[in-house]
Amino acid sequence: MYLRIPKKWSWSGPVYIDATGSRSEPLCNVNFLDATEHMGMRFSVVMGSMDFLDFPSFHNVVDLEAILRVCKPPLQYARLAPREAKDGKAMITLAKYMVKKEKVCLYLYCLYIH
Repeated sequence: MYLRIPKKWSWSGPVYIDATGSRSEPLCNVNFLDATEHMGMRFSVVMGSMDFLDFPSFHNVVDLEAILRVCKPPLQYARLAPREAKDGKAMITLAKYMVKKEKVCLYLYCLYIH
């Protein structure tokens, strides 16, 4: 009898942001890693058909509480990490901008079941 070792889930792909106000452009490549145990829909199901992440807008950090108040609590968490060193530089630049301007970006995924 063999013991099956579960494979840890991960996802890789590009992140797009709308830096110009007209259309989203690629920023960097990322990995989703270290997903927590799921309590509902798994990241592997939600992200399985996605080729990229698109953050088309930024929101003021002061509005985050009001936005999250109308959402269900997260069912799973994962770490977003750069795929390569050059991707890390782009993520750090974005993070510095977001801290300075007090902005957040949200990625909301809606699943419609018919």
